[in-house]
Amino acid sequence: MKILLTLLSISVLVACQSYPVVKETREKDTPIIRQQPFYTYPYAASADLRNKFDIMNYKSLRLDYENGCVYLFDGKQRFVPLLPQEYAFWNEKKGALNYYDNTFRPGYIIESVAYQITPKQRVIFEKEFVVSKPPIECTNYPILYIIGTPPGVISPETRQLIK
Repeated sequence: MKILLTLLSISVLVACQSYPVVKETREKDTPIIRQQPFYTYPYAASADLRNKFDIMNYKSLRLDYENGCVYLFDGKQRFVPLLPQEYAFWNEKKGALNYYDNTFRPGYIIESVAYQITPKQRVIFEKEFVVSKPPIECTNYPILYIIGTPPGVISPETRQLIK
């Protein structure tokens, strides 16, 4: 009985001492990727990202929000946006995207330089540049990398520049 009690005490002591070490190791090994309704990249990486592309197009993109996912629509195709983390926030309460201190609601137009990321580039982006990403159900469309600050916010109702 004494031997059994001694073995039980030793195993409890070993388990208590090793648990925090295991927990700390898991936290360091797992990259933290926060979830947003769109992809984000660190703004500091903007210069590195721009060097990866040959030609970028200026686009007028309508903001869409559906089933917890943010999309951009160029009139032909839907895209999952890749936006700078420090300058793009989704406000769930208001149902609006705050992008460079401009508020965009679904239906509003974002005008910006943009580049469609190829499937091969997508793998690189997700490994090297992505800080947050949308739920898997929001990733069914190509990624559109948005660059620069929009010139203003265009209201879908009046088609006039708000700011």
